[in-house]
Amino acid sequence: MSSHSDGDDNGKPQLPSPIQRILVIHLNLYERCMKNGESLGEGASLEELSEQILYYHRDLPITSAAASGNDNVNPPNPENSMKEAVQFLGLCSALYSMPSSLAPSMNGVSTATSVSNTGEDKTKEIHFEESTLIFIPLEASADLLTIVQVARTSKGECVSNTGSGNPLAIRASIERSHQLFCMLNGGGILHRLNGDPCPYEGMDRLYHLLKDLRKAKEEQHRIDNRDEKYAKMTSRIKTIVDDVRNLRKRLTIQSIRNQLDVHYEEYLSEFSLVASRNGGAGRCLVEVLPVPIAQDSGGHTVQLPPSFLSSNTMQSMKEGLHQSLYRHPPNKDDSPGILAMFTFHEGQPLHCVSSTQSSIVVSSASANLLMAYMASYRSKMSNMAGCRHSIPHTTKSSGSFSAAQSGIRHLTRSIGSMAAPLTKDKILTDQSSRPPNEDLKQRGQFLSTPPSFMLSASQHIHSIGFGDDLRSIWAPRVHLPTTSSASQESSSTSVHMVLFQFLQFSFLVLLSFQSPTDVSLDNSRLLLMKLEEEISEAVLMALNDDGSNAAASNKRVMEWTNGPGQAIILLERKRHKMVLLPDPVTKSTRHDTRFRKSDKKFTISSRRYLGFGPRKKEDTFNKYQLNDILATEWSALGLDCRHSLASRFPLDVCLAFDDMINEMSRKLECDPDSPLEICTCISYGWVYAYGKGDKEVYVFFDNSIYVTVADVQSAASRIRETFAAT
Repeated sequence: MSSHSDGDDNGKPQLPSPIQRILVIHLNLYERCMKNGESLGEGASLEELSEQILYYHRDLPITSAAASGNDNVNPPNPENSMKEAVQFLGLCSALYSMPSSLAPSMNGVSTATSVSNTGEDKTKEIHFEESTLIFIPLEASADLLTIVQVARTSKGECVSNTGSGNPLAIRASIERSHQLFCMLNGGGILHRLNGDPCPYEGMDRLYHLLKDLRKAKEEQHRIDNRDEKYAKMTSRIKTIVDDVRNLRKRLTIQSIRNQLDVHYEEYLSEFSLVASRNGGAGRCLVEVLPVPIAQDSGGHTVQLPPSFLSSNTMQSMKEGLHQSLYRHPPNKDDSPGILAMFTFHEGQPLHCVSSTQSSIVVSSASANLLMAYMASYRSKMSNMAGCRHSIPHTTKSSGSFSAAQSGIRHLTRSIGSMAAPLTKDKILTDQSSRPPNEDLKQRGQFLSTPPSFMLSASQHIHSIGFGDDLRSIWAPRVHLPTTSSASQESSSTSVHMVLFQFLQFSFLVLLSFQSPTDVSLDNSRLLLMKLEEEISEAVLMALNDDGSNAAASNKRVMEWTNGPGQAIILLERKRHKMVLLPDPVTKSTRHDTRFRKSDKKFTISSRRYLGFGPRKKEDTFNKYQLNDILATEWSALGLDCRHSLASRFPLDVCLAFDDMINEMSRKLECDPDSPLEICTCISYGWVYAYGKGDKEVYVFFDNSIYVTVADVQSAASRIRETFAAT
């Protein structure tokens, strides 16, 4: 259980995080653990009731610390936090089952709340005046539930300074976060608790101890503290408490709690960072869209242009990868084999080739999530290695430039002085900076192991020694569901993944071991050396087979150049592909208004008396250099083009996109084949949406350029035609 208060990194107040509370619970845990099917009675203690709580977080409002006038606010009492968590659990449990309990009299629900339920007669969300409770079932089960309390948009004058979140966006964010948690931490929570041979092993013993502890405390309460029995009862209580503490250390559920604490601490920290940058935290414009794959160039922080390759190129590359799979199939002994390879081009997913002997199931969303996870560390290491080289040479009076590097300073502070020994050659060479001819003569590289301070303290580092330069390849272990399982929670398999990059291509390779250990990982060195050669040759052969591919790609990219006053989002949910083209005339983000207000600080010139004297060349930051600074800063912070686009829009525009994406999601669930076209006009411009099949288009039109409905319809028609051709 944790509580968190948003701080202030540069002495300026930050926007509050939309998330106020998070509660992860295992419903019916007691019934699952006890063989006789009994349930907890009304006399259950706090310890017994809190056992089904896997994680609890309450966000302390900024005003609570400011009102006390003391920066060193004492943390809340653990016993009070447990009591608060149990009370919140009781409220949420009652609200979750309210639709089925009040089904005959739903018309009598207070107008202060609105209730929507799922097909299983369970509450989906409840809207209060200032917040919303969102109920999110996880792992396709009614037993595992996450409840998120998120702030609602204020109707006051300071609406832009109020953190808020959309239920659909929060739901998508939590589900994506939990999916990554399961893959990186031993599989699904329910799968781990139901492990063979004894499901919920040790939990019945724990509940018996907690029951004995409750009865002992009740008996002690009835005894006079001067009685001899009081001291004996105190000793017995201490013994039971020690037994409970020692037993919990060995339980799987306690290990899950510890992992959830680490996971959500990082999740909430990133969420607060996005909120502080006006990056659309809790908005559909960010959370519902696919996560862009981080690029060393930082281009993912600006836009996601379409990636075009000819069918001949993709087919040739696919055949080359299939040959590698046939050469290195999964084996029954300890020798490693290849299960699957996922190909990405400029951050966009292309295709997957998998072994016929593989039983794992990896959806496009899961593959994109794993790729984004690996690429994020690639970007972190690249930013740390090249941050000194990427800073332009300026004079000392350019104070505003140092302000633009707050993201790099933030990253440097978080990793400490250990970043000093890092060099670019040791981590990962930025191949995009090389001339094309030089690239064609070299091979790609596997992603090196990140420094330990970049990873979680509880995360075991799996690496493979490679080459004579003592370079190690990062091979984290992931757990994926298998086709032999009847449900997502019943079976999973452990594999290792490595990331290979060559030119603009990235390959996520899944390796199998019969008994994955550090020794067997070292035995895979020869396999990776062969893969480095085979994948590089497959890429070069595919590109050489189609010499006209580059010219054709450039022509199609030019066709996709959006005009001024247009911000376009193109989405294919099933393929997990997205193209994001922001308005090209937008100069800077809404958060970075300090650059617009202090443009004079970027110009350094000498005064000339009566027009005489030497003219000195002005040392200025042009808009392209400024955009590079912002892209570097946002990339160092782990932000991308979704956050950049949301920061450029007023809150009203983000809310309009929320409505559009919500309506489109409902339409896709009911009737995905029929087209849906929506357009609304607000004071800032036009917000347009179109969806048919698995393709969706979202566009913002600036009303200073697109004045009438006819202007919007004409431009939207051209965008739809171009998108349909892809």
